[in-house]
Amino acid sequence: MRSFRGALARLFLAAVVGAAATPTLVMSHDLVGINSERRLRQQGPPADKPVPPAAPADLAKQVARAREQEQAFKVLFQANSAPPSYMAQLLKSGTAPFSIIDKFRKWEPGTTLKVCFHSAGAEDVKARIAQIATQWSRYGAVYFDFGKAPAYRLCLAKDGAVVRVSFRQKGYFSRIGTRALLSDVNNEVTMGLQDLDEPRYPIDGEKFKSIVIHEFGHALGLTHEHQHPAADCYPQFNLIAIKQAYEWSDQEADENLKTLQLSSVATEDKFYKTGLGPDGDVYVFSNVPDKLSVMRYDLRPEDFYQPPGSCFDPTTNSEPSKGDQEAVARAYSKTNQVKGILANNALIENVLKVNPKITSVERAALKAFKL
Repeated sequence: MRSFRGALARLFLAAVVGAAATPTLVMSHDLVGINSERRLRQQGPPADKPVPPAAPADLAKQVARAREQEQAFKVLFQANSAPPSYMAQLLKSGTAPFSIIDKFRKWEPGTTLKVCFHSAGAEDVKARIAQIATQWSRYGAVYFDFGKAPAYRLCLAKDGAVVRVSFRQKGYFSRIGTRALLSDVNNEVTMGLQDLDEPRYPIDGEKFKSIVIHEFGHALGLTHEHQHPAADCYPQFNLIAIKQAYEWSDQEADENLKTLQLSSVATEDKFYKTGLGPDGDVYVFSNVPDKLSVMRYDLRPEDFYQPPGSCFDPTTNSEPSKGDQEAVARAYSKTNQVKGILANNALIENVLKVNPKITSVERAALKAFKL
């Protein structure tokens, strides 16, 4: 195996691969909402303390392992690889994809997040919001407590609620994960669902759900998919048109749109990578684009160079994709992690078994992904 991996490393020393998702046509963020979200991402408690750096020897091993796995990924997606792609078989088996999540803004698995509303009334709307938000709890051990129906919880200072919803602030936005901590001290708003308590959109409609599921995804730590390295959306954006329409500075456009940067040690748990966002936070994402994610940015056709490229998609995503579900399941695990590792390795062994003509390099590449 070492000889195979050595050969793999020599053949594909510089390979780097990332992953992504795309935006939609129907707006789930209005212009003010996008800008409000950017500002709220910068608020909240101080950043997590940095993890102590690994010892040089350990870091060298991490870098070597990351390069090996990146090279392995490249091997398995070679155009001349025997069809079907071996990596595609793994993906079909459910090992990936995986939507983007803020690595250090996750809550502890099993956490129940208290939710409150800054206004009374609209009981049917609140009930629908609670129904949509709690869908995330199907996929991971994280929960929302809206208080007692039908009135639900009203926001008060120091009430312990970390998801604090306003229907009156402009835009659709949410703080990312634990950035909402301590927001109850001064009775701050952490999530904006502008005018959803009015007949703006049917509460049983796709548009209404797409807005709510997206913002509560942010509350769990999920972030925008269009900034994923593999999407390569940034060059497709008409930045002049966007900055004029949204009244953004160069810095604001970068923070909202710029692609995540891969870290020097890019692999996170084999199939996954880490990257640094424009806001300085560390993100985790898969190697495979997730074009069905509810975390896509909604931009107009005119926000792209014409004709719009691959990052423009005229559909609305209101159901969490498999990648969204996997991101939450992985961040807030309900299952025994050892079982997950065994299942992952069993998938790889099965691919090896059913493909007896696999080359030695491809065999080594597949085994590089075993946990």
